Amino acid sequence: MATGLAIASGVVSLVGGIRASRQQRKSSKIAADQQELALLEEQKAAQNAFFFSQLSANAERFTGRIAQVAADAEATFQEANSIILKQETIREGRSLLRDAERFRASQKVAFIKSGVDLSGSPILVLEETRQLAEEEVDALLDSGERARELGFLRAAQVRRGGRAQMLGSEISANANIFRARQNLDFVMSRQSGASATREIGRLNSQATFFNGLTGAFTSFTSVANRFSQKG
Repeated sequence: MATGLAIASGVVSLVGGIRASRQQRKSSKIAADQQELALLEEQKAAQNAFFFSQLSANAERFTGRIAQVAADAEATFQEANSIILKQETIREGRSLLRDAERFRASQKVAFIKSGVDLSGSPILVLEETRQLAEEEVDALLDSGERARELGFLRAAQVRRGGRAQMLGSEISANANIFRARQNLDFVMSRQSGASATREIGRLNSQATFFNGLTGAFTSFTSVANRFSQKG
């Protein structure tokens, strides 16, 4: 009777060990599957982020280049406008010289008609008229040149601003892509590590399962041997 109970106990132990090993393998597989699913979702999110970072970078580059083109156009307009202003001051200066010469000639005729000798004070008046006209023209030409230089300076600043905006958008776009790529590489490396961990876990689970079977079988064999010895 005792021997039968021992054998039954050995059988129960063997079956229990098999069930426990199977349950442990099942639990390990579920946990590994859940971890792999989470990593796959994270990988998909990282891939989408990388894809959209490229789209965003292209849009940012396009915006920067549009800004540079607009800045170049504005700078070209300012340069052309400065040249036109300078040319207008030159024409206006020539017109002033002609008007001054006509006025000086009319003064001279008036002096002659009035019988005034052109030596002395009259010649000084005529000379002063000429000098005033030349000074006014010189001042006009100087202001035109300063306006041209200022216009070209502003145009250069606008061009530099447009180029800086283009370079800034290029740097920002590349930085966003780089960060997204780093994140994707990190997630992929985690995926590889998780695959290796899962394989190790699977092997450990198998080892545990077989160890459990071996222990249960050893226990059952021991009971069976004792029974055969008594018989």
